[in-house]
Amino acid sequence: SDLYKAVVDDSIVLNNWLKNASFETYAASAFTNWLLSGAGGTAAQDTTTVPVKHGSYTCKITRVGTDTVLTQGITQVVALEAAKGRSITFYCWVFASVASAVCIALYDGTTRSKSDYHEGQSRWELLYVTASIAEGATDFRVELRVETTNTSAYFDDARVRGFPKLYLYDLPSDFTREPSSVYFEN
Repeated sequence: SDLYKAVVDDSIVLNNWLKNASFETYAASAFTNWLLSGAGGTAAQDTTTVPVKHGSYTCKITRVGTDTVLTQGITQVVALEAAKGRSITFYCWVFASVASAVCIALYDGTTRSKSDYHEGQSRWELLYVTASIAEGATDFRVELRVETTNTSAYFDDARVRGFPKLYLYDLPSDFTREPSSVYFEN
């Protein structure tokens, strides 16, 4: 019989269409691949306030005065086309101390589908929202939302599921010169 140890290695097999989903890349007061909206609100990397769920950092979003939203658009045409007509699920780990003020959402240019709100019990909760993306969708984005109350919340390890599986294999340099990576959709 074979002995082996199962290993999850996100650098080898990717099945998440979001970029910077664990909020590891941050420069010039902004998360790479994410857009902040909401006057007065902020988004910053954090390592000390709450235990980090995945990787080295978590995303801290603070609402000041108006609802604050951190958004990532799936801007590749192939991804938007792949989403149309599908049931897509967006997951994200969220830490909040105020109930009914923090959620996540999917937006397709017409309809915004929101998750349940965080219970506000100062712990990590896995929030998720599932929505069918309309055939006529003109946009497709995920949103991390802090609403109605001036508070801070923490987000980590965001995932989008429902697309075909995407596999990325980095090929050793002694194996081939071009290409250096091969992508497969399943």
